[in-house]
Amino acid sequence: MSSKFNLTPGIKHYGCLVDLYGRAGRLDKALEMIETVPSRDDPVVWRILLGSSKIHKNVATGEKAMMNLMRLGALTAGDCVLLSTIYAGANYPSGFAKMRKLIKTLGVKTTPGWSWIEISNQVHKFVVDDKLHPDSMQVYEKLEEVTKRAASAGYVKEEAVILNLLGSWSEGGYSETPSSCHSEKLAIAYGLAKTPEGTSLRIVKNLRVCKDCHSFTKFVSKAFNRSIVVRDRVRFHHFKNGVCSCGRLSVRRMVAIDEEISILKRSRFVLQLKTHPMNR
Repeated sequence: MSSKFNLTPGIKHYGCLVDLYGRAGRLDKALEMIETVPSRDDPVVWRILLGSSKIHKNVATGEKAMMNLMRLGALTAGDCVLLSTIYAGANYPSGFAKMRKLIKTLGVKTTPGWSWIEISNQVHKFVVDDKLHPDSMQVYEKLEEVTKRAASAGYVKEEAVILNLLGSWSEGGYSETPSSCHSEKLAIAYGLAKTPEGTSLRIVKNLRVCKDCHSFTKFVSKAFNRSIVVRDRVRFHHFKNGVCSCGRLSVRRMVAIDEEISILKRSRFVLQLKTHPMNR
Protein backbone atom coordinates (compact mmCIF):
# COMPACT_ATOMS: atom_id res chain seq x y z
CA MET A 1 0.00 0.00 0.00
CA SER A 2 2.73 2.44 0.95
CA SER A 3 5.38 1.71 -1.69
CA LYS A 4 3.17 1.05 -4.71
CA PHE A 5 0.04 3.13 -4.12
CA ASN A 6 1.35 5.76 -1.68
CA LEU A 7 -1.43 4.95 0.77
CA THR A 8 -1.09 4.97 4.54
CA PRO A 9 -2.84 2.02 6.23
CA GLY A 10 -5.61 3.08 8.62
CA ILE A 11 -7.55 1.49 11.45
CA LYS A 12 -9.86 -0.33 9.02
CA HIS A 13 -6.93 -2.05 7.30
CA TYR A 14 -5.31 -3.08 10.57
CA GLY A 15 -8.69 -4.17 11.92
CA CYS A 16 -9.28 -6.41 8.90
CA LEU A 17 -5.92 -8.11 9.36
CA VAL A 18 -6.49 -8.60 13.09
CA ASP A 19 -9.91 -10.08 12.30
CA LEU A 20 -8.40 -12.33 9.63
CA TYR A 21 -5.71 -13.69 11.93
CA GLY A 22 -8.16 -14.02 14.82
CA ARG A 23 -10.81 -15.97 12.94
CA ALA A 24 -8.11 -18.28 11.60
CA GLY A 25 -7.04 -19.06 15.16
CA ARG A 26 -3.73 -17.17 14.86
CA LEU A 27 -4.39 -15.14 18.01
CA ASP A 28 -0.65 -14.74 18.65
CA LYS A 29 -0.22 -13.07 15.25
CA ALA A 30 -3.32 -10.91 15.81
CA LEU A 31 -1.94 -9.73 19.16
CA GLU A 32 1.49 -9.14 17.66
CA MET A 33 -0.04 -6.98 14.95
CA ILE A 34 -2.06 -4.90 17.42
CA GLU A 35 0.99 -4.23 19.59
CA THR A 36 3.16 -3.10 16.66
CA VAL A 37 0.78 -0.84 14.71
CA PRO A 38 0.01 2.86 15.28
CA SER A 39 -3.64 1.98 16.03
CA ARG A 40 -2.86 -0.12 19.11
CA ASP A 41 -4.76 2.34 21.34
CA ASP A 42 -7.93 2.12 19.26
CA PRO A 43 -10.69 0.11 21.01
CA VAL A 44 -11.80 -1.38 17.68
CA VAL A 45 -8.79 -3.68 17.28
CA TRP A 46 -8.99 -4.88 20.90
CA ARG A 47 -12.72 -5.57 20.53
CA ILE A 48 -12.02 -7.59 17.38
CA LEU A 49 -9.43 -9.61 19.31
CA LEU A 50 -11.96 -10.20 22.10
CA GLY A 51 -14.47 -11.54 19.57
CA SER A 52 -11.84 -13.87 18.12
CA SER A 53 -10.99 -15.08 21.63
CA LYS A 54 -14.63 -16.06 22.07
CA ILE A 55 -14.61 -18.06 18.83
CA HIS A 56 -11.56 -20.05 19.96
CA LYS A 57 -12.39 -20.05 23.71
CA ASN A 58 -9.04 -18.48 24.57
CA VAL A 59 -9.30 -17.09 28.11
CA ALA A 60 -5.82 -15.49 28.30
CA THR A 61 -6.16 -13.48 25.09
CA GLY A 62 -9.71 -12.52 25.95
CA GLU A 63 -8.61 -11.17 29.32
CA LYS A 64 -5.79 -9.19 27.71
CA ALA A 65 -8.23 -7.62 25.24
CA MET A 66 -10.66 -6.78 28.05
CA MET A 67 -7.94 -5.18 30.18
CA ASN A 68 -6.95 -2.93 27.28
CA LEU A 69 -10.56 -1.94 26.66
CA MET A 70 -10.84 -0.98 30.33
CA ARG A 71 -7.54 0.92 30.11
CA LEU A 72 -8.90 2.91 27.16
CA GLY A 73 -12.20 3.58 28.94
CA ALA A 74 -14.11 1.88 26.12
CA LEU A 75 -15.75 -1.02 27.96
CA THR A 76 -19.29 -1.83 26.77
CA ALA A 77 -22.01 -4.29 27.72
CA GLY A 78 -21.17 -6.43 24.70
CA ASP A 79 -17.56 -6.76 25.83
CA CYS A 80 -18.70 -8.03 29.23
CA VAL A 81 -20.98 -10.58 27.59
CA LEU A 82 -18.18 -11.82 25.33
CA LEU A 83 -15.71 -12.40 28.14
CA SER A 84 -18.43 -13.96 30.32
CA THR A 85 -19.21 -16.37 27.48
CA ILE A 86 -15.51 -17.22 27.14
CA TYR A 87 -15.34 -18.00 30.87
CA ALA A 88 -18.50 -20.09 30.73
CA GLY A 89 -17.29 -22.02 27.68
CA ALA A 90 -13.96 -22.71 29.37
CA ASN A 91 -15.75 -23.87 32.55
CA TYR A 92 -14.09 -21.11 34.55
CA PRO A 93 -16.59 -20.25 37.33
CA SER A 94 -14.27 -17.90 39.22
CA GLY A 95 -13.78 -15.77 36.10
CA PHE A 96 -17.52 -15.82 35.48
CA ALA A 97 -18.14 -14.59 39.05
CA LYS A 98 -15.49 -11.91 38.62
CA MET A 99 -17.27 -10.60 35.52
CA ARG A 100 -20.60 -10.55 37.34
CA LYS A 101 -19.03 -8.44 40.09
CA LEU A 102 -17.39 -6.11 37.54
CA ILE A 103 -20.69 -5.58 35.72
CA LYS A 104 -22.45 -4.65 38.96
CA THR A 105 -19.61 -2.34 40.00
CA LEU A 106 -19.45 -0.49 36.69
CA GLY A 107 -23.24 -0.38 36.30
CA VAL A 108 -22.95 -1.48 32.67
CA LYS A 109 -26.18 -1.26 30.68
CA THR A 110 -27.14 -3.18 27.55
CA THR A 111 -28.14 -1.80 24.18
CA PRO A 112 -31.69 -2.93 23.33
CA GLY A 113 -31.55 -5.44 20.48
CA TRP A 114 -33.94 -5.10 17.54
CA SER A 115 -34.35 -6.13 13.91
CA TRP A 116 -36.62 -4.73 11.27
CA ILE A 117 -37.86 -5.95 7.93
CA GLU A 118 -39.83 -4.10 5.25
CA ILE A 119 -42.89 -5.90 3.83
CA SER A 120 -45.22 -4.20 1.32
CA ASN A 121 -43.70 -0.76 2.00
CA GLN A 122 -44.24 -1.12 5.74
CA VAL A 123 -41.43 -1.54 8.27
CA HIS A 124 -41.95 -4.19 10.95
CA LYS A 125 -39.72 -4.04 14.01
CA PHE A 126 -39.02 -6.98 16.32
CA VAL A 127 -37.23 -7.18 19.64
CA VAL A 128 -35.95 -10.24 21.48
CA ASP A 129 -38.79 -12.56 22.58
CA ASP A 130 -41.24 -10.11 21.02
CA LYS A 131 -44.88 -10.65 21.97
CA LEU A 132 -46.17 -7.17 21.10
CA HIS A 133 -46.31 -7.48 17.31
CA PRO A 134 -49.92 -7.78 16.08
CA ASP A 135 -49.09 -11.05 14.29
CA SER A 136 -46.86 -12.48 17.02
CA MET A 137 -48.85 -15.74 17.26
CA GLN A 138 -48.45 -16.33 13.53
CA VAL A 139 -44.76 -15.40 13.73
CA TYR A 140 -43.99 -17.98 16.44
CA GLU A 141 -45.97 -20.68 14.62
CA LYS A 142 -44.02 -19.94 11.45
CA LEU A 143 -40.74 -19.85 13.37
CA GLU A 144 -41.39 -23.36 14.69
CA GLU A 145 -41.91 -24.60 11.12
CA VAL A 146 -38.84 -22.71 9.88
CA THR A 147 -36.65 -24.15 12.64
CA LYS A 148 -37.75 -27.71 11.81
CA ARG A 149 -37.01 -27.25 8.11
CA ALA A 150 -33.67 -25.62 8.86
CA ALA A 151 -32.81 -28.55 11.16
CA SER A 152 -33.66 -31.01 8.40
CA ALA A 153 -31.22 -29.08 6.18
CA GLY A 154 -28.45 -29.45 8.77
CA TYR A 155 -28.97 -26.67 11.33
CA VAL A 156 -27.95 -27.54 14.89
CA LYS A 157 -28.73 -25.00 17.58
CA GLU A 158 -25.71 -23.70 19.43
CA GLU A 159 -25.64 -24.95 23.01
CA ALA A 160 -27.05 -22.12 25.10
CA VAL A 161 -24.79 -20.62 27.71
CA ILE A 162 -27.17 -19.30 30.33
CA LEU A 163 -25.83 -15.94 31.36
CA ASN A 164 -27.91 -15.26 34.43
CA LEU A 165 -25.85 -12.19 35.15
CA LEU A 166 -27.63 -10.39 32.31
CA GLY A 167 -30.69 -10.04 34.48
CA SER A 168 -28.84 -7.70 36.81
CA TRP A 169 -27.97 -5.17 34.13
CA SER A 170 -30.66 -5.41 31.46
CA GLU A 171 -33.21 -3.09 33.04
CA GLY A 172 -34.61 -0.59 30.63
CA GLY A 173 -33.99 -2.67 27.51
CA TYR A 174 -34.04 -6.07 25.88
CA SER A 175 -30.76 -7.93 26.03
CA GLU A 176 -30.27 -10.81 23.63
CA THR A 177 -28.99 -13.72 25.71
CA PRO A 178 -28.10 -17.05 24.10
CA SER A 179 -31.32 -18.60 25.44
CA SER A 180 -33.56 -15.87 23.99
CA CYS A 181 -35.47 -15.93 20.73
CA HIS A 182 -33.41 -13.36 18.90
CA SER A 183 -35.04 -10.58 16.92
CA GLU A 184 -33.66 -11.55 13.50
CA LYS A 185 -35.19 -15.03 13.77
CA LEU A 186 -38.59 -13.43 14.32
CA ALA A 187 -38.04 -11.05 11.40
CA ILE A 188 -37.03 -13.93 9.13
CA ALA A 189 -40.07 -15.99 10.15
CA TYR A 190 -42.37 -13.03 9.51
CA GLY A 191 -40.76 -12.38 6.12
CA LEU A 192 -41.17 -16.01 5.07
CA ALA A 193 -44.82 -15.98 6.19
CA LYS A 194 -45.70 -12.76 4.39
CA THR A 195 -43.82 -12.95 1.09
CA PRO A 196 -44.16 -15.23 -1.97
CA GLU A 197 -41.67 -18.05 -2.55
CA GLY A 198 -38.39 -16.87 -4.05
CA THR A 199 -38.65 -13.34 -2.64
CA SER A 200 -35.44 -11.99 -1.14
CA LEU A 201 -35.56 -10.92 2.50
CA ARG A 202 -33.69 -7.84 3.70
CA ILE A 203 -33.23 -7.34 7.42
CA VAL A 204 -31.45 -4.68 9.46
CA LYS A 205 -30.17 -5.44 12.97
CA ASN A 206 -28.58 -2.99 15.41
CA LEU A 207 -26.37 -5.58 17.13
CA ARG A 208 -23.87 -8.05 15.74
CA VAL A 209 -25.37 -11.33 14.53
CA CYS A 210 -24.53 -14.12 16.98
CA LYS A 211 -23.02 -17.44 15.89
CA ASP A 212 -26.28 -19.38 16.33
CA CYS A 213 -28.38 -16.90 14.32
CA HIS A 214 -25.71 -16.85 11.61
CA SER A 215 -25.88 -20.64 11.33
CA PHE A 216 -29.70 -20.57 11.51
CA THR A 217 -29.97 -18.06 8.65
CA LYS A 218 -27.58 -20.03 6.45
CA PHE A 219 -29.68 -23.18 6.68
CA VAL A 220 -32.95 -21.27 6.30
CA SER A 221 -31.67 -19.83 3.01
CA LYS A 222 -30.89 -23.39 1.92
CA ALA A 223 -34.12 -25.00 3.15
CA PHE A 224 -36.40 -22.33 1.67
CA ASN A 225 -34.27 -21.47 -1.38
CA ARG A 226 -34.29 -17.79 -0.39
CA SER A 227 -31.75 -15.02 -0.59
CA ILE A 228 -31.52 -13.33 2.83
CA VAL A 229 -29.53 -10.14 3.39
CA VAL A 230 -28.84 -9.14 6.99
CA ARG A 231 -27.13 -5.85 7.80
CA ASP A 232 -25.83 -6.02 11.35
CA ARG A 233 -23.71 -3.57 13.34
CA VAL A 234 -20.52 -4.68 11.61
CA ARG A 235 -21.21 -5.81 8.04
CA PHE A 236 -23.63 -7.07 5.40
CA HIS A 237 -24.32 -10.82 5.39
CA HIS A 238 -25.73 -12.18 2.12
CA PHE A 239 -27.07 -15.70 2.68
CA LYS A 240 -27.85 -17.88 -0.33
CA ASN A 241 -28.00 -21.67 -0.78
CA GLY A 242 -26.64 -22.23 2.72
CA VAL A 243 -23.59 -19.99 2.26
CA CYS A 244 -22.86 -16.51 3.66
CA SER A 245 -20.90 -13.83 1.84
CA CYS A 246 -18.74 -13.28 4.93
CA GLY A 247 -17.24 -16.61 4.02
CA ARG A 248 -15.86 -18.05 7.26
CA LEU A 249 -12.99 -19.11 4.99
CA SER A 250 -10.39 -17.42 7.15
CA VAL A 251 -8.12 -20.44 7.43
CA ARG A 252 -7.79 -20.81 3.68
CA ARG A 253 -7.29 -17.07 3.30
CA MET A 254 -4.66 -17.12 6.02
CA VAL A 255 -2.76 -19.94 4.32
CA ALA A 256 -2.88 -18.04 1.03
CA ILE A 257 -1.56 -14.89 2.69
CA ASP A 258 1.27 -16.79 4.39
CA GLU A 259 2.22 -18.37 1.06
CA GLU A 260 2.25 -14.96 -0.65
CA ILE A 261 4.41 -13.50 2.13
CA SER A 262 6.87 -16.43 1.83
CA ILE A 263 7.07 -15.98 -1.95
CA LEU A 264 7.62 -12.24 -1.53
CA LYS A 265 10.40 -12.79 1.03
CA ARG A 266 12.12 -15.32 -1.25
CA SER A 267 11.83 -12.93 -4.21
CA ARG A 268 13.37 -10.08 -2.21
CA PHE A 269 16.19 -12.34 -1.01
CA VAL A 270 16.99 -13.42 -4.59
CA LEU A 271 16.88 -9.80 -5.73
CA GLN A 272 19.28 -8.77 -2.95
CA LEU A 273 21.70 -11.54 -4.00
CA LYS A 274 21.57 -10.46 -7.63
CA THR A 275 22.16 -6.78 -6.84
CA HIS A 276 24.84 -7.33 -4.17
CA PRO A 277 28.17 -5.72 -5.24
CA MET A 278 30.06 -9.00 -4.81
CA ASN A 279 27.77 -10.70 -7.34
CA ARG A 280 27.99 -8.04 -10.01
